[in-house]
Amino acid sequence: MKVLRSILAAMLAIYLVVACSAQPRQNEKPDWVNGPSSSYPVSQYLAGRGSGPRLADAETRARADLALILEAQINAEIRDQKRIERSQNTAGDVEQRADTVITRNIITHTDQVIRGIEIADIWQDLESGDYYALAVLKRTPAMQMLRGEIRKLDQKTALYIEQSRTAKDRLAAISSASNAVNTQAERAPLQQMLQVIDKTGRGIPEQWALANLQTDRDSLIGRISIRPRVQGSDMASLENELTAAIAHAGFNVAQTNDSDYTLVARLELDDLGRLDGWYWLKGSLVLILNDSAGKERGTRRWNIKQSGQDPRLARRRAMDQVAGILDLELRATIIGFANH
Repeated sequence: MKVLRSILAAMLAIYLVVACSAQPRQNEKPDWVNGPSSSYPVSQYLAGRGSGPRLADAETRARADLALILEAQINAEIRDQKRIERSQNTAGDVEQRADTVITRNIITHTDQVIRGIEIADIWQDLESGDYYALAVLKRTPAMQMLRGEIRKLDQKTALYIEQSRTAKDRLAAISSASNAVNTQAERAPLQQMLQVIDKTGRGIPEQWALANLQTDRDSLIGRISIRPRVQGSDMASLENELTAAIAHAGFNVAQTNDSDYTLVARLELDDLGRLDGWYWLKGSLVLILNDSAGKERGTRRWNIKQSGQDPRLARRRAMDQVAGILDLELRATIIGFANH
């Protein structure tokens, strides 16, 4: 998840449109140009430095220098989280969907931190004409904000864990367990950021190991049995793909009526004939989940459209699209039916 570099770059670009109101000093070189600043001690501030032929360049580089202090530490944590997620969860779309939400929330939290960066001092070297800028971030306000956000995430995690343990519905239990995983995955980069800003490096220790939460969620998934059923076009191929996707998602594949759920996959493909030298197929894939009592728990539809230089190639490509959808989205889709 390449979040921090793009996030920080975009935010810095926004905030740099506001020029520093102070005028460059032209007296003797300040101490912060080549070392720590006596006016902004490291016990209270994080600092970044930048220089350039123009004042705007110096300010940009100073802010970027300070942002990189955060980025270098946080990126390592994000890479670690991705390795854990990939090694313990083979349903790629679950991670992708979680990443989207987590990234959006990290942007919000990082935005609040970046807003605290100020250009504290600027200086111009009269001999070279270059400008120098000092960017600072007050540790205390940033720490207070991050601690507050982390505590909120921990409270949400505790609630999700309790909901998962007490849920009478198995899908609801899995949904809550997945929410607990995603919430703690969101917490991890904030904790890393807090440890960078906190002079002690402690932050707020985690109450739940993310790997353990993932194991608990996957264990719940493994207890559910799903019977595959297919309807419509290419039923033999569709049944093979559906069966493989159910197993790939971590559920048990049931071959009899004695199952927790029945998953119906309906594929309808219309032959549009030859258009501009290509054979076209267009249709839809529909998934319907029914419980053991026959009650529908949810339905979802995807549009299918493929072409080929001959009809067989077009159909193979259509089936490849179906297989990709099932492989990447089936697990998240089933979990999403929890509230239906």
